[in-house]
Amino acid sequence: MSGRSVVIGSSAALSGPLAALGQDLKLGIDAAMAQINARGGVQGRSLQLQMVDDAYQPNRTLDNVRKMAAEGAVLALLSCVGTPNNTAILPVIEDNGLPYVAPLTGASSLRKGSSRNLFHVRASYEAELRKIVSHLATLGINKISVVYQDSAFGKANLETCLQIARELQVEVLGSLPMQIAALHEWLQQAWPGSGEASRPAQPGALILQGVRRAVLEGVLRPGERVPSSRELARELGVARNTVVAIYDQLKSEGMLVAGHGSGTFVCRVDEALAQATAESAPSGGPRSGVAEGGARPLSLSRRGLSYQRHPVHQFWRPQPFCSGQLDLNLFPLSIWNRLQRKHLSQGDASCLEQGEPGGAMALRRAIADHIRTTRGVRCQPEQVILTDGTVESLELVARLLTDPGDVALMENPCYWGASHVLGDHGLRTCSLDVDAEGLPVPQPGQLPAPPRLVYLTPSHQFPMGHVMSLARRLAWLRYAEAHDAILLEDDYDSEFRYVGKPFPSLQGMQDTGRVIYLGTFSKTLYPGIRMAYLVVPEPLAQVFATASSDFYRDGDVVQQRVLADFIREGHYAAHIRSTRREYGLRREALLGALREALGPELADGRLRLSGGAMGMHLTLLLPDAVDDRAISRATAERGVTLMPLSVYCVGAVRSGLILAYAAVPCSQMAPNIALVAPVIRQALAGC
Repeated sequence: MSGRSVVIGSSAALSGPLAALGQDLKLGIDAAMAQINARGGVQGRSLQLQMVDDAYQPNRTLDNVRKMAAEGAVLALLSCVGTPNNTAILPVIEDNGLPYVAPLTGASSLRKGSSRNLFHVRASYEAELRKIVSHLATLGINKISVVYQDSAFGKANLETCLQIARELQVEVLGSLPMQIAALHEWLQQAWPGSGEASRPAQPGALILQGVRRAVLEGVLRPGERVPSSRELARELGVARNTVVAIYDQLKSEGMLVAGHGSGTFVCRVDEALAQATAESAPSGGPRSGVAEGGARPLSLSRRGLSYQRHPVHQFWRPQPFCSGQLDLNLFPLSIWNRLQRKHLSQGDASCLEQGEPGGAMALRRAIADHIRTTRGVRCQPEQVILTDGTVESLELVARLLTDPGDVALMENPCYWGASHVLGDHGLRTCSLDVDAEGLPVPQPGQLPAPPRLVYLTPSHQFPMGHVMSLARRLAWLRYAEAHDAILLEDDYDSEFRYVGKPFPSLQGMQDTGRVIYLGTFSKTLYPGIRMAYLVVPEPLAQVFATASSDFYRDGDVVQQRVLADFIREGHYAAHIRSTRREYGLRREALLGALREALGPELADGRLRLSGGAMGMHLTLLLPDAVDDRAISRATAERGVTLMPLSVYCVGAVRSGLILAYAAVPCSQMAPNIALVAPVIRQALAGC
C-alpha cells in the first residue's frame, strides 16, 4: 500500500475535548481539500484511500498520520468506520504539515451478540462509506486499498466496500485483513526504508520481537486470531518456515495458542492485566517513546537522587584544566602493546578464567615490591587486593568492616566519590575542616561517636594540596588504636612530588593493622585501565580476596599479567620518572601563566595558592564572598574547565578553583589562562 495516501480510520483519542468543533463530513473534506489546493493541489496524482478501524488503538491514528506525512501524503481522512452515529467531523488539523480530517466519536451503544445492533452498525457503515467514497470520487480520488477485520462481520463489510467501489468506478488496489495490516505496519517500523538492503540479515529475531511486543502492547488483542503463517510470510517477504518457527516459539512462551483446525490465536489473559499492559506500552511500534498518559517511569531512590544532584556533574567537562585527565601521549604504548602481544600469543585457557581471588598473584607481588620500595608500605603480596577503582576499594571496606549507623569521618573538602560511597552504605558521614597539616584529630565531644572509618589523603590532600605533618600522622595512629578506628589512606598521586622524595606512607609507620592503604593506576598510567588496589591487614587478607571475587569478580587476567611485567621489568618506574619531569614543567608553566595574567591579585592576597610542589593540580583560593561556581560556569563557556572548590565541600563551604594541569601542554598554559583571567579578575573586583 505504498504511494500517495488518504487514511480513513477512527480517532477516539480526539473524541472528548474537540466535540464542540464537529462539522459535517463533506464540509470537513472540502476544507481539507481547500488547503491542499491552496498549496498547489493534487497535481494529477492518484491518491490511495486506506480504510482502517483504529478503535482499539486510538493513539496509533496520529502515528498513521505522521507516517503518511513522511511518505508525502496530501490528505488523511480519519473516519470511525463501523461505529454508529459517526457524523461529527473535525474539519482540519495539522500534523507535520499534513492536513487531516478527524472524527469525534461518541460512546458506542453496541451490545455484543445483538444481531439488531450488528445490522445497525453495518447499515451505518454502508451509508457512511458510500458518502465518503462518493465524495472523494468527485475530488479525483479514484484508487483505494481496503483493510478489513478478519471475521464474518469484517468480510461482509469488505464485500460492501467492494460493491460500492464498483458502483462508483473506483479501483480497488487490494485488500488485506486487519490483523496482517496491523502486524505488517508494526513490524515495518523495525525496518527503516523499504529496500532489501535496509532489511536485517536475519529478520526472524526482529520479527519475533515485534510480534511479541504486538501481543504485549495490544496490537493483537487476547483471543484474536493471528494471520496464518503463509499469509504473514507472504506479506513480510520472508520464508514461511521463519514465521512457523516464530509462532512455535510464542506458543512455547504462552503468548499464542493453537486452535483445533481453526488457526492460531492470542492467548486469553486477564483483561485488566492486558489493558494495563497495552496502556503502559509505547503506542507507535518498536521505536516509539512512552505514550502520553502511559506508564509512570521508574523513579530514583534517595541515594540515586543524591548522586544525580551532586553539583560536581554540573561542572565536569573534558576541557583544559579538567580534573581526572592525563596526557595519554606520554604513555609508552609501544612497550605496553609488545607485552600485550606476548601474553596474548602465549595465553592458554587459564586466561579466560575469572582470575584468582584478590587478583593475579604475579601482579600482587609486583605491586607489593614496588610500594615497599617507593612508599614504605609494610605488606606481603597476599595483602594486596586488586579492584576496579578506588570507589570499589571503599565499597569493599565498607561492606566488610562497617555496619549501618557507624560514623565515617571525612576531610572537608574531599573527593566527592568517597563521601558518597560511604554514605550509601548507611554510614553517618561527619567532617572536619582540613588545615595546613591535614585533617585534625577530633576533640572529645566533637563527633556524635568515635569514627569507625577515617578517610585521609595524608601525602597530598585532595583538593587543598596539603601534606600531613609527622606530628599529625602520629596523633592519628594513636587515636585509631585508642578508639578502634580504621584509617583509610588514599595515596592517589603521591608519586608526583617535584621537590625532594615522596613522603612515606602512613601505613608504613605502624604495625598494628589500623591503616588500610589505597592505591590506583588510573592516575599514573591511563584512566581506562580501571585497576586499583588496597593493602589490608594480614589477618583480613583472605576474606577480602574472597569477597572481592564473590561480589565484584576479578578483572582481565591478561591485562593483570601485562601490568605485572610492566612493573617488574622497570617500565612503570621509568614512566613515573618521565611523567614526573614533564608534569613538573607543566606546573611551572602554569604558575608562570598565573603570575603573568593575575599577578596583582596574587600579590595582594585576593588569590592564594594552596598546597606545595606535588600532585597534578593547583588550587586557587578565593575570598569566601566570591561565587566560585559562577566563575566556573563562565570559564566553561570559554572552553576551559575550572572545577569549583565548593562542590567538594562536605562541611563548611570554601571558595576556590581547581586547575588540573597534567593534560595541558606547556605551550597551552598561557593561552588558556589568558582566556579565564578576565573572568576571575572581574569576580574579584569588588573584594
